[in-house]
Amino acid sequence: MDRQIVQNPLVSIIVPVYNAEKYLSASLDSICNQTLRELEIIVVDDGSTDRSGQIAEEYAAKDMRIKVVHKRNGNPGATRNIGLALVTSEYVGFIDSDDWIEADMYRTMYELITHDNSDLVVCGVSVDYTRDKRSILYQVENTYTENDPDCLLEMYFDLTEKKLFAYPVNKLYRTNLIRKYQLQFPEVLPYEDLMFNLNYYVVLESVSLLPGVFYHYMRREELSAAGAYSPDHLHACKMAENVFCRFFEVYNNNNIDVVSYLRSRRISDYLAYACGFYKRNSPLTRKERIAYLEKNFVKNMELKQDLLLTPPVGLYQKIFYFFVFNTTPTITDYIYQFLFYMRYNFDSVYRKFRRYISR
Repeated sequence: MDRQIVQNPLVSIIVPVYNAEKYLSASLDSICNQTLRELEIIVVDDGSTDRSGQIAEEYAAKDMRIKVVHKRNGNPGATRNIGLALVTSEYVGFIDSDDWIEADMYRTMYELITHDNSDLVVCGVSVDYTRDKRSILYQVENTYTENDPDCLLEMYFDLTEKKLFAYPVNKLYRTNLIRKYQLQFPEVLPYEDLMFNLNYYVVLESVSLLPGVFYHYMRREELSAAGAYSPDHLHACKMAENVFCRFFEVYNNNNIDVVSYLRSRRISDYLAYACGFYKRNSPLTRKERIAYLEKNFVKNMELKQDLLLTPPVGLYQKIFYFFVFNTTPTITDYIYQFLFYMRYNFDSVYRKFRRYISR
């Protein structure tokens, strides 16, 4: 390895790792084999109990560009923040330890961000469902750089609609902006990625879009942090709403009904919160679930007011509305238990049932 490459990295890549021994080698191979060689690769082992930390050390012994940090288990936000504190290059990106990237991802992103002198580059993502052996591609059509403040809000909505905004892994950021405004990932779940990107978006001046799919987001059977129960869910949702309020203060546009936008988000947040009670990692007893359903849904007058003012969108919201207004917490708990039992134990039957009721 050329020592000059190690001393003068152009891009730093932060890789948070937790119990990813089955996939870490493939992820690190895709990073180490980038056509852009001038990389700083920061692997942060979040207290893994498998061989992830050892695998990372083995790669570091062979590639001087890799730094490995071991920490006590925390959460994805805290893990990424540790990596951010160690960055020495002008640009920084993030890769999850069970995903992989195309060989020319960082060269292409680096060339665009330097050529257009932009503050952020966004590329396409392939969501690869390993069980179904299918992929969904999310991408933009053309290379484009926006530096008009009046158009950046429209770009946000466009990226959100294309499902490209919330990810940190399909982006290249300017390190000096992160440091100047002391930006960090909130150390809560969920929405830590979204909040970081919103906070970064309000301080940038230009965004470049890169066509093509460069990042492979692997959706597997294993439970991810994004799909896990979080006791801080409602607190994180409130934090995200506060970030959105600041975001819309900066990008003030009278054509946007901010109140309705935030109301719709709250409804989706509560729907996800209820589903979290039945995730495989949820420690809640049946008695606790029913108590939470009673307190946070049946007796939550603010939520009911939001529901009355916002028509349901899609099957799952219609079911959620029905639960809140027409059943008891005990009945709701039985139904959710049944649906998640089917999902986890009879997946093919569950999918057919879901397709049937979606007609």
